[in-house]
Amino acid sequence: MRPDSYLIRPAAIVSLTVLSLTVSAVRPLAAPRDMNWQPTVEAALKAASARGKPLYVYVYASHNPRFVREGRDPKCVHMERVTLANPQVQAALGNYVLCALDIHNPDNESFLGKHNIVPAAEEEGRITTYQLPANLFLNSRGQEVYRISGYVPPQSFTNTLDNVRALIKAQEAVEANSQDAAAYARLGHFYLKLQRYEKARQYLNKAVALDPDNQTGAKAEANVDLAILEIADNPQQAYQQLTAYLNQYPQSPRRLEVCYYMGVALVAAGDQQRAIKVLQRFETSDKSAPEYDSPWTPYALWLLKQLRQPSSQ
Repeated sequence: MRPDSYLIRPAAIVSLTVLSLTVSAVRPLAAPRDMNWQPTVEAALKAASARGKPLYVYVYASHNPRFVREGRDPKCVHMERVTLANPQVQAALGNYVLCALDIHNPDNESFLGKHNIVPAAEEEGRITTYQLPANLFLNSRGQEVYRISGYVPPQSFTNTLDNVRALIKAQEAVEANSQDAAAYARLGHFYLKLQRYEKARQYLNKAVALDPDNQTGAKAEANVDLAILEIADNPQQAYQQLTAYLNQYPQSPRRLEVCYYMGVALVAAGDQQRAIKVLQRFETSDKSAPEYDSPWTPYALWLLKQLRQPSSQ
């Protein structure tokens, strides 16, 4: 088990669905019809600016010759029929302006080219292609802040939508006040959640520099995330930093998250028995205990299960 693999949460796998080929210039081919897709990217950019909302751009292919029987890439069909049709996803998308672009439509070439998304093409004897579907997230000014390619399961995509929206709010707070340490800490935190680790480290270090005495609490919060980032390279140091935080702030809202990552750090350091002891607090049948319904409990229990399995050696 790779130590840094525990930073990525498990996702459910759903069987693929096949769709007959029909063409629409406005919405994804298999997406629900009642979603409010803008007719063009220009209209979408204008609406995002007018409403002060972020913009979600879904890039798909109306056809793909590699899939002769289906006619389309199954990943696009699956994204449309499973993820975009999910009620939780649709609720989260209500905070966005929506735009769907067919990569084969010449009208979309300018926008897609600007964002380095092109159809399959032959270059120097090699076939290159951009993995579809592509999911782009832009702020209300039309600036790209995040992207993710390929099929994304509903729960993961819901989390992404929420995290990107929070990320954009943190960016706006930093732009409004370049000395706001807490805003930098939030910005780094959401880059970490979106697995943009270098950017996360950059903004978290900025928060610490702006709040060296922890007067706003930004330094302490940023140091938690910096410790999580340190797990892959220096798990012992990460464990010590997380332990120090928990000792100083035993009632922190992040205490169970910190406890989980303490266990991860011990696994990365090769100390599985201590990791089990740290994570055992999540094994509770007491419905009044915070561990009972913590969002970190499923991951802690999953990790405990892995640690208790007999060695394959």
